[in-house]
Amino acid sequence: MTTTVGNEAELQAHIERQIRAALPLLPAQIKLERYLHLRLGHQTITIDGLVTDKDAAYGRFDVLVLVGGRPLLIAELKAADVTIEAKDVAQALSYARLHEPPVPLTLVTNGRTTTIRRTYDGTELPSDDIAAARLDAILSAAAEVATAGSEDAVRTLLGASPITWAQMVASWNREAIEAITGRLRDLRHPLTRGLSFPREAALEVAKLLRGGARLVVVNGPPLSGVTHVLAQVARSPDVTPCLYIDGSASSDVLQLIANRLSRELTFGISKDDIRSWLNTAGSLAGITLVIDGLPGNHFDELIDLAEAGALRMVLGLNAETWRRLSTVPGRSQQSLMGRIADVVDVEPLSDDEFYAAEKILEETCDACFFNGAQHEPRLRWPRTLRLIAADRPQRFGPGAADGRVRKVMLPAIPGPSALAASHRAFASEASVKFDLRALAKAYLIDVEQHVEDPGWLLANWGRPSVDAGLLERELGEARVERLRTYGFVSWLDTKELGPRLLIRVEELLGHDVADEWSVTLGKLNDNSAIKTEIERLLRLSNVIPAGEVVFAAALMRAAGGNERLLGVAIPMLLNRKPKTSRLKEGVRVDLLLKDGRIRLHFGEGMDEEVVGDLQPWLVLSHVASWPMAVDGYAETANFTIFMTLGVWPHLLFQPPVTELARMPGLHAHDVPGIGSVPCFSAGIVEPLLQAMLLHAHSHPNEIVQLAEMAMERKEAHLAWRVLTVALTAKTSTNPAVEKASTQAAALLREWWAEALQAAVHDD
Repeated sequence: MTTTVGNEAELQAHIERQIRAALPLLPAQIKLERYLHLRLGHQTITIDGLVTDKDAAYGRFDVLVLVGGRPLLIAELKAADVTIEAKDVAQALSYARLHEPPVPLTLVTNGRTTTIRRTYDGTELPSDDIAAARLDAILSAAAEVATAGSEDAVRTLLGASPITWAQMVASWNREAIEAITGRLRDLRHPLTRGLSFPREAALEVAKLLRGGARLVVVNGPPLSGVTHVLAQVARSPDVTPCLYIDGSASSDVLQLIANRLSRELTFGISKDDIRSWLNTAGSLAGITLVIDGLPGNHFDELIDLAEAGALRMVLGLNAETWRRLSTVPGRSQQSLMGRIADVVDVEPLSDDEFYAAEKILEETCDACFFNGAQHEPRLRWPRTLRLIAADRPQRFGPGAADGRVRKVMLPAIPGPSALAASHRAFASEASVKFDLRALAKAYLIDVEQHVEDPGWLLANWGRPSVDAGLLERELGEARVERLRTYGFVSWLDTKELGPRLLIRVEELLGHDVADEWSVTLGKLNDNSAIKTEIERLLRLSNVIPAGEVVFAAALMRAAGGNERLLGVAIPMLLNRKPKTSRLKEGVRVDLLLKDGRIRLHFGEGMDEEVVGDLQPWLVLSHVASWPMAVDGYAETANFTIFMTLGVWPHLLFQPPVTELARMPGLHAHDVPGIGSVPCFSAGIVEPLLQAMLLHAHSHPNEIVQLAEMAMERKEAHLAWRVLTVALTAKTSTNPAVEKASTQAAALLREWWAEALQAAVHDD
């Protein structure tokens, strides 16, 4: 029966010839239907009989034969060299019994051997019994088929038909993923309806599975997007059949599948049935379980089944849990899971992924980042992109008169507004707000007690955590457990301090720390007390995640109720100019990174300038993002900050704590007589530049004044900063901003050209 056929019409003719060869007494007029519609409890499964499995190209087909528009038989046609077995007949009978409407007869043939069965009782019939005179009686038997053993038919089909499982679990996947998908602004749901950033990690998982991997661990830090990757794997057409399961809500995965089947089919399916279908290499062979989080019980059985090749598993874990499971407790030896698992790390967005995400944001949210966002490590996590997109303005006016499209421009560097946006998104319940505030208080107590302790600093650098006992004293065990259940904290075993509670959402921590500090600052009315408190908070802000952003937010919140505060704080911070020093031969430096400490020892010939104590001016850079008028003066306080900080010859930027390999680098030019300046195409790379850009939209005249002052005083670094901002802002659809920015850019382009020419001649 093995043959080569061309298009679908030729294939249909080929199949009809094979059926007539097996049943020569069929009437002249029959119709073949390639799609079988099977009813399994509450599920309807559609099977394309011309591609029922990977062997279809060699002659395996399942088709429905109709006479007068009524189903007569289901024919399973096999290749001539394939022996007909009892399981083939059983599957054909299951198809016939579960079909809607039911089908009276089944035919299984390989061209040499033919088996015809009456569907309702499985009785074998001779081929010459299928004659025109007998058709009415045969077709009327469909009613009897409907009352036949549908439970046995379902069990047979589930035990033998991978395509049935594939379609059934596909519908479960859709439901499970939809349950964790919410609106853009509802960050309690890990996935967003209508907004998804494709991840390379999902492609890597699919590649490993195609290559024969039995267990793939998708591993990442808390809130890194592991669920996002798993959902993409579960939707992938390359990974079928595939079942997505929320592991944290499933104590026993096999029992979960059995329970779900029992509800769908309206009769009992046991966990032993599932085991049998897996262990006998039946229809469940090759199924991939995509499990998000660690199941509560019976997890070892799943690992054993994966090792035996009875199933494939993709397991999403945070980094700490994976480290614990990959070794034997109390020993350095690898566990079974550690030995058989392939690991895919969920890392920050690559350049390609980030640019793709920018395009998706533009298409779905009418939002674009200002140039420079590509250099900001905090924007390389999908959760941060979603948070910023959720907080963007929802409506804006028409485009420019010349037809230019209007887009919402997003900040290139997350600032104080990102803290408030995170709080609005995550802390929607009063009880959660109360607990998160108490968490921030406990964390601050921990910081105050250990800010000078090198071991504490190393354990918390890039991973803010709090002493569990301290937090329990502040909150009580029940409320700590609620925070853990909600995912705001998780256990972390540190080398330096032992087990602690990792604070998972740094933006929420920053918001509540800023609130705590603002309350203290708001109560101070004595200049000396204000200065003392600012010094204390500066010191603490150096060890708190995004501490400069947190401190700036605290100052601005407190300033609303304390008119004296900014009048003391701004001059004090302006006078705290960053310090420069030189790294020379023999100097030892500890470089603290998210992936550990690197000790540097500088050798012969080393003599490089380094900049320290940037924190005061970084705080001011973020404070300057709010317009601040000064009574009796034409210029704003922002103008004074920009003039003072803008002439600084070094970059006013401190990257977030990250891994060494992910430290951002900028293209810069060394100009004789001027020094090093970043390329203008780099965009908004400092919080000071971002503050100037935001200020240009509220006080466009001051961007021109800054340009004029830079030229008058021959301040090249101020000129670079103002020109960078003007080039960015001149695309604004606000006529005043566009006009002022265009004017400033024209002035500074000419000035820069002359300054560069003079520098070349002097050199």
